[in-house]
Amino acid sequence: MIDWLRGLRATPPPHTTYLVHGEPAASETLRDRIDRELGWTAVVPRSGEAVLVR
Repeated sequence: MIDWLRGLRATPPPHTTYLVHGEPAASETLRDRIDRELGWTAVVPRSGEAVLVR
């Protein structure tokens, strides 16, 4: 996943990356890696949380 996201670097980085699939611990680990390795803001929404995407 990190390699795939890294390949998107030719475009401006996303404002926020939402991680909505996977086990909570794995999602948190991926969120931390996205932040550390790519410098992007990543969020793991809480169960039932709604996010407005524009």
